[in-house]
Amino acid sequence: MRHLARVVVAALSLTGCRPASVWHGLSPDHRTSFEVSSSGGRSCVAAESRSRGCYDGVAIHQIEFSTDSRHLAYPVQDGSRWFVVRDGIRGPAVDGVGELVFSPNGRRLAYSALLDGAWHVVVEDRFIGPFESLLAGSLVFDLSADRLAFVSWEAGRAVPVVDGVRGRAHDAVASIAFSPDGRRVSWVARDEDRMYLVLDGVPGTPHDVVTEVRFSPIGGEVAYIARDANAWWIVHAGERSGPYAGARDLAFHPVTGTPIFTELLAAGERVVIGGVAGSPFSSIDPPALGSTAEQWGYVARDSLQSTVVIAGETVG
Repeated sequence: MRHLARVVVAALSLTGCRPASVWHGLSPDHRTSFEVSSSGGRSCVAAESRSRGCYDGVAIHQIEFSTDSRHLAYPVQDGSRWFVVRDGIRGPAVDGVGELVFSPNGRRLAYSALLDGAWHVVVEDRFIGPFESLLAGSLVFDLSADRLAFVSWEAGRAVPVVDGVRGRAHDAVASIAFSPDGRRVSWVARDEDRMYLVLDGVPGTPHDVVTEVRFSPIGGEVAYIARDANAWWIVHAGERSGPYAGARDLAFHPVTGTPIFTELLAAGERVVIGGVAGSPFSSIDPPALGSTAEQWGYVARDSLQSTVVIAGETVG
């Protein structure tokens, strides 16, 4: 895992593509088209049929739109230097570019960049770093775009970085995330053969495995699935329920904030909400959640039929 973190980021930063003719793409809402074409040994970018400039190279596999499709960013190469172009405006010169991430609301862009042999995270042309390397796929904003977190790699250890501040080093760090209101941050850490949830910098109970960490939409509470020996548990607000033979698809009730999950039985599955188990079925799709007490449900299957369950009641 340590070696992979370095190789993946380095490979991304060196992927400058020079298309043989024309490469087309669409924004997430399919309303904005863009293309990268070759012209006189230069790679030219156009969006909405308007030219955005020509460069020595364009990393076409790193072209990123914001979720709302209103903003566009991509790395380009001119000479020996790389730049990130956002909405037609070129950022600072660097030696290589890794992943690009827009905030959920599209307001801010962050990306990893190599400069003078060290890695940095660049936000609005401000450099955070330097770091020995960065863990690919770890850049994450909170919903408001005011906060940013990622994982760096230093002296053989994974180090979470939140709002530019380095945290405690671990053997490995994964699943870094903010609560919906942005006030809390969590990640899963591993030291030696034990895993645990770290919430706001405070480590929790060690387990053999920690997975599916979820923040509640109400009050910023957190829940996750843990395994100890051969038993699985649901841990919510520091209290655990179980044991279970297996568990998956952890979520929260949209109104009450009660954990919902699928319990794996010796033969079949069933949905559990607030400690109350539903009917068993051969298999169950992940629950779908709405915004009211009645707007949650799932599709369950037996050998001969499918059943729709809404708010705990069978409807078909």
